[in-house]
Amino acid sequence: MSNNKQHEHTDATEKSKALERAEQHLTLVLKLADVTAARVDTNLRHTWLNDQGPDSISEAEAVGKRDDELFPPDIAEPTLELKKAVLDTGDPVTRTVTFQKSAGDRIYRIRAEPMRDSEGNIEGVMQAAVDITQEQRQQQQLNVATRMLRHNLRNKVTTLLGQAELLDNHLSNLPDSDKLCKIQDVLETLDKELQTADADSGLTFDIEPQLVEARQLVQDMSDLSKSNVSEMSQTIRRVTDRLYDVTEKVDSFLVLADSRTYYDKTAETELQPILEAVKDEVTQAHPDAEVSIEGDIQTTVLAPSNELRIGLHELVENAIVHNDQIKPTVKIRIRTQDTGRILAQVVDNGPGLPAHEARVIEEAAEAPLEHGSGMGLWLAQWVSHKNGGPLQIDYTDQGGTVVSLTLATGSD
Repeated sequence: MSNNKQHEHTDATEKSKALERAEQHLTLVLKLADVTAARVDTNLRHTWLNDQGPDSISEAEAVGKRDDELFPPDIAEPTLELKKAVLDTGDPVTRTVTFQKSAGDRIYRIRAEPMRDSEGNIEGVMQAAVDITQEQRQQQQLNVATRMLRHNLRNKVTTLLGQAELLDNHLSNLPDSDKLCKIQDVLETLDKELQTADADSGLTFDIEPQLVEARQLVQDMSDLSKSNVSEMSQTIRRVTDRLYDVTEKVDSFLVLADSRTYYDKTAETELQPILEAVKDEVTQAHPDAEVSIEGDIQTTVLAPSNELRIGLHELVENAIVHNDQIKPTVKIRIRTQDTGRILAQVVDNGPGLPAHEARVIEEAAEAPLEHGSGMGLWLAQWVSHKNGGPLQIDYTDQGGTVVSLTLATGSD
């Protein structure tokens, strides 16, 4: 054998070994990730299969066959339909499908994409399926528990508001605190006169018990004076307002919990409409605050519009509610990082987020005695993590706070 042929044979052997190692490595990754992957030609016949699920089928069994020759109809029909859609449109397709398995129903997230040759012609479909059964069940349990919490909280809020209204209705029947003070003064004067009265007269013995009872009655009535009851009513309303805010945060949490745990690389959202909507919502709720928008708002990000709206709304709301200035000022500022990702920054003129509050968010561990500034920052953090990166906290030269959502784009 010539040197050239021997060299070519050695290269071919090394490439074959490298390909075999790569395939073994891929099999390990698919097994660890519990992913079933397959490739089919334009006739929907398998050219390769790696099945990691229950009742798995080997590659040797699958090659050359269609799904309807390998699986029962409840599995074959949706998978064939998905692959046909890719061949017909040339676009990727993602679906969630439930299959009946011997170990019980299993839920899979399946994505299929076209395979193309060097000229761009479709020569088949590649598919990957992930078993998300446990994730879905845990999500359902969490949603049920959260909705029960929201329902119970709102019932309690309604009850408390009813009690506050009853207190308000009773205010007209209660004596004014000024009148009670005058009665108290009269009783105290009478008490002093009794103390100086002749002990032999018997007057003290006859009247003093009634006097003590009268003073106690006035004291009890004073505790239920208009001003005190009004203050109690206002306290109840403040507490119920906070509880209602919690139920709204729970609604936002459900939105985030119902969606994916990562951003969708195929979905884009225009920033400008979201920014303007958040500005309008917050300024309507807080007319004394000044909210402005600046930066490159004519851009798109890979974040669901509802999640983006929640994150920005929570940050702007927090910046106003926790602001100690007579006129709270908040800027929503859009910046582009070198990586191509977008920072949606909320800049305020407030006292600055306390260090322990920032630490709670950055360490992502809610300590029992460090509640942070409420659920708002946590919701914003989840939005940021799901759609591009961590929530970033910084400070202005004047002492205000800069909190930034990190958002992925199609160019990063």
